Formats: sequence, C-alpha cells, structure tokens
Amino acid sequence: MPGFELNLIVKTLAQPALKDCLKSLTTHILDRGGIVRQIEFLGHRQCPKKLFSNGDLFSHANYFILNCDIQEKFVFELADEFARNQNVLRKSFIEIRPREPVECTLQEELQIPSHRPSVQKMIYQGRQLPKFKQIWDSKTGLDFYPFHK
Repeated sequence: MPGFELNLIVKTLAQPALKDCLKSLTTHILDRGGIVRQIEFLGHRQCPKKLFSNGDLFSHANYFILNCDIQEKFVFELADEFARNQNVLRKSFIEIRPREPVECTLQEELQIPSHRPSVQKMIYQGRQLPKFKQIWDSKTGLDFYPFHK
C-alpha cells in the first residue's frame, strides 16, 4: 500500500469534540483496511485566509497531519467521507513515494575535482562544438545587421 500524508484543517472545537472528530476520521481509514502511522497536531492557528464551510466563516482552525497507508482505490471514497464531515474545513491527500537508494562512493568524492567522473563528463560536454552555427537569425534578408553601431 502506498503511503499518504493527509493534511486536515478542522474547526475550532473543544478537546473532547476534537478527539471524537479525529477518532471518526481515523476509523474511516481503518475500515478501508488502511493503517494510521502517525497523527501530528500542528496547533490551533489563524488561517492564512478566511475559510467558508457550510455557510460559516472561520478565521482560526486546528491543523493536523496524518501519515497513513491506504490503497489508492479508497482515496476518493475517503475524500468524499471527509468532505461530508461538517467539522473538516479542508483536506488534501499527498502520496509519499519511497526514496530510491542513492549510491555514494567515497572514493570518487575524495578524488581531485578534475579526475571525478561527473566533472569529466562536464568537461567533455563543454569541449563539444556548438549544436548550431548561427545562434541568432536577423530575419532581414541582408548579409549584415543594419542596426549594429
């Protein structure tokens, strides 16, 4: 299952109501066979712009990040469920791709820069002739540039 980061903006609620709201949101994820890895509370903050939801105006909200593993076919269902929840002002799913392992060879990095393979490749590219002979075309039809001083 791919990993997703779920960014939530939730209304300003009392602590028990906020806890119940998060519990209902996470149970929707768990019912679809997902796994909630981490819940991070970013705090009660002022919104960068006023948010409208169900005809109400909100200038402050609670911000959460949920790291979870969900099957991709359930992401749209969960987004629909969260959109129907009246306590959720905004939600967004971001797919987290696992990083590819990076090969790091210490021997290449310890060489003098002119002997490194990456620098050798740049030197080779710099010594090649330009791809085009005439870079700029005046489109005047003359053999010379008449506006040159």
